[in-house]
Amino acid sequence: MITVDRSKTALLVMDVQNDIIHKDGKYKDFGTPAHAEERDIFGNIGKVLKKARETGLKVVHVKFGMRDFDAETQNNHTPILGAVKALKACDLNSWGGDIHEAFTPVEGEPVVEKNRVNSFQNTNLKQILDDAGIDTLVMTGVATNYVVEATARHASDDEYRVIIVEDCCSSMNQELHDFSVTHILPNLGQVCSADEVVAALQMG
Repeated sequence: MITVDRSKTALLVMDVQNDIIHKDGKYKDFGTPAHAEERDIFGNIGKVLKKARETGLKVVHVKFGMRDFDAETQNNHTPILGAVKALKACDLNSWGGDIHEAFTPVEGEPVVEKNRVNSFQNTNLKQILDDAGIDTLVMTGVATNYVVEATARHASDDEYRVIIVEDCCSSMNQELHDFSVTHILPNLGQVCSADEVVAALQMG
């Protein structure tokens, strides 16, 4: 069972974009759309997002990508970003970089753009959270072992209470997801289910 103070908690919906989770997106050959569907993150994130909006919880959307691939990767040596550049995936000027229509932000919900894995790196996420008095983060998104794990690592180091909603996360395959959920994320925060979060928001 988890408890939350709604006035100090934010829901992060991270990297649920067309190129990453849509069946016609550029990541389809890497398995992320299939795994997202298999794990029903559409339904699971959907019900957490719905309850968050109903209860007035702060919702922050994070999306990954670039608007100028050459400029934004010129000093970076990370293989995964090199692959993104080569594929021109998650172009923030195009459909591929857009948030999937299942999770379209509503008025008043900030959208943070990032060009690195960690949601805090080179973004205004911390400022948004600090301005709202947030000390607890409920994390959802794709991929479990990339954005969720990287953001949880940063948030825990930065003294946030971290809650990871396991069935609101997916990866390229179940093995990668399970490794992160079993061996990494429990050391950074509390791992729970969508139903537990909905119940906590109802009570909190």
